[in-house]
Amino acid sequence: MAQCSHAIALYASGESERKIAQATGLTAGSIQRLALDVAWVLEGLHRISMIGDINCPQGVSNQIAQLSRRVRWGVPSEALDLLRVSERQKVPGIGRQRAMELVRQGISTLQDVLYAGQKKLFEILKHPVRVSELLRSVATMTGQSKNHMEAAHLRVAEGLGVRPIVQRCYQEIGVEYEKAVLELLCASGVISASAVDDGVRQNVPDLLLKAGKREALVECKTASKPHGLIGKEDAWAVVQKASDFDLNLRRVTLGKPAFDETLKKKAAASPEVALVENGLFIEALLRVIGGAVTSEEFMVWLTTPGVAELERLPGKATYSS
Repeated sequence: MAQCSHAIALYASGESERKIAQATGLTAGSIQRLALDVAWVLEGLHRISMIGDINCPQGVSNQIAQLSRRVRWGVPSEALDLLRVSERQKVPGIGRQRAMELVRQGISTLQDVLYAGQKKLFEILKHPVRVSELLRSVATMTGQSKNHMEAAHLRVAEGLGVRPIVQRCYQEIGVEYEKAVLELLCASGVISASAVDDGVRQNVPDLLLKAGKREALVECKTASKPHGLIGKEDAWAVVQKASDFDLNLRRVTLGKPAFDETLKKKAAASPEVALVENGLFIEALLRVIGGAVTSEEFMVWLTTPGVAELERLPGKATYSS
């Protein structure tokens, strides 16, 4: 048991199977099978941790979820996005160890890959096909994948009379995305939403939300390029921009399409900010508009620190109907 625990800890840190075998006596095949089994158990624990009666903090659930991903893929948080893109896009010759080498050379995000350039990537990957295929794969990714809920959300929004607004929430970026989010919030009829960043006040959050006794400052962030993920500076901008506001106001960053893994790791341990991905935010608001979730329940879910988890949201999923 001690050897297996040691092997999994090394594997999740990105150590090579050869070195793990030398340290623990387990074969490479045994290590990989063990990692899949342990990841399966951790995923189950993550689901259990989100049951309301257990009262497990969202930050703890976030950390269990990230640990399960690290064990499954065999790398630390910094290498998860690179490795998942490479494997899903079938980039030849890039596995755990080459992903780790990229991270050691300061290339840990999808944007880093594109900014590094072919020369630096070739020095690390040692093969022109690997370089070109990695660049192609990263450039064609939209976050981690196209949001699987979009089609269902548009169908549900049609019945609720808000399809054009929801469509804009999925399509727009920048200021237009912020306007679409504000319009959808106002369409709920039960959540008070107003623009704080009105073009006159400088360096302030985008929106102020009120429902029941809860209030929140919201910063809307979109990746500037289709392959991008929201990084640390954008996600934590709401904390800096809200420094002059009441500390009792919750801080929320709404991100599209998704947040990178290093940021999720930081957010899981932070009491300062809640990170909510666009697709989950739309799902939550559609449940409010459809009457499945109250405005107070929505605000509690939205403002809980950490990375928002859909399983913690009350009400029946709109996309299951």
